[in-house]
Amino acid sequence: MADFIRKIKLLPAVLVCTAVVLMLGGCGSYTINLVKDEFTVNVGDELDMNISSYVRASKAMLADMTIDLSQVDTDKMGTYNASVTYGEDVREFKVKVTDIKAPEISLKSEEIYFEQQGTLQLDNVVASVKDYSDYEYGFSKDMTLADEDKEMVDTLSFDSLGDYNAEVIAKDSFGNISVRDFRVHVVEPGKIPGGAAGISDYSAYMNTSAGVDIGDLDSYDTTGVYYGLGDNVDSENNRPQIGYYTNLYDKYRVDFIEPQSSYIWLTFNEIGENGRTVKILDTLKEKGVKAVFFVTLSYVKDNEALVRRMIDEGHVIGNYTASGKEVGDLSLNQLTSELDTLYNYVYETFGYEMYLFRPPSGYFNEQTLAAAQKSGYRTVFWSYAYADWDSQMTTRQALSKALARAHGGAIYSLSASSSLNQKMLADLIDGIRAKGFEFAFYQKN
Repeated sequence: MADFIRKIKLLPAVLVCTAVVLMLGGCGSYTINLVKDEFTVNVGDELDMNISSYVRASKAMLADMTIDLSQVDTDKMGTYNASVTYGEDVREFKVKVTDIKAPEISLKSEEIYFEQQGTLQLDNVVASVKDYSDYEYGFSKDMTLADEDKEMVDTLSFDSLGDYNAEVIAKDSFGNISVRDFRVHVVEPGKIPGGAAGISDYSAYMNTSAGVDIGDLDSYDTTGVYYGLGDNVDSENNRPQIGYYTNLYDKYRVDFIEPQSSYIWLTFNEIGENGRTVKILDTLKEKGVKAVFFVTLSYVKDNEALVRRMIDEGHVIGNYTASGKEVGDLSLNQLTSELDTLYNYVYETFGYEMYLFRPPSGYFNEQTLAAAQKSGYRTVFWSYAYADWDSQMTTRQALSKALARAHGGAIYSLSASSSLNQKMLADLIDGIRAKGFEFAFYQKN
């Protein structure tokens, strides 16, 4: 009987020890219990340093453990070694850094008004796409298919008036997919409601030449040329007489002026910010006008919020070179660096691909234009500009000059740092419209 009672008293201790063995791998000892042997982290994300994310244990035990993640570089894809130490026990595990996030698609608007018989392009709808890895994106050709089976197209067209569902799809090289839906309202030409996000296809009114085939860039003339308008205009249509330049250089996808039409293109040059761009953007938004802003690297770095607003509100960002200095005397390598440095920064920061280039001060050479075309740019000069830096000129005088030179197919070049341009902009837009012209979007072509 005494032996029986002694066995009963020992039973709780046996049960406790058994529980410890089951939980900790041995009575009175502990084996590190990893949540799993390999963890996955999205490239570019911050590494989780909380040890409880990697080990199952009590708070008291976790407090006595150390974790070594020093070999893990979350900015570089790969598989890294890591470890957890508790006393003399060390458990190693793997951390795999890879791309597990879908591309981030930003739309200019989720409600798009579009004129019938036009072609809807990606640039009309997509503000930006961001992803760490290589990706491709486009409109879904057939929205009824599973995302992984959807074919992407660059344009959409609509034969009939009405409302349509559409979507943009982006796929990265790791198979991650994102989809953004939007709505298209197809209306008659000129019937886009005021204040609505509307898109017209202006390609019929623009220079659309693909340019000549570019050969060895070292073979092109490097003699510097200053572009100047002069005062001669056609008495019938008020267009400047710039045939000298167009005859020589149009073949390099260069716009000095657009074809004769009832449309005008508005462009601004941005080198330094003095507080006027906000008011310019406010006016453009109020009047429903989309413009081109040619920017430099320092401008973008110092004014990222403004550049983001330009993109978000549907304006075009153009390449004014990294430094904003004249390019007519630069070597080919210097010019390439000027263009690529700015392009890469804008793309990496905003996911935006620039497609327009303007030589600062209008100083260029033949090699400049050929290199820009080979890099995928359309070079944009202007058919109207004035001395908007002249401190003696009044706003009324500036407005009068700008309205007097209005012409079909005009490309207006204005400094965004000029108080004259900021003050007269609303009246300029109203005055040009009163003359029967409308403002067009500088689309990619």
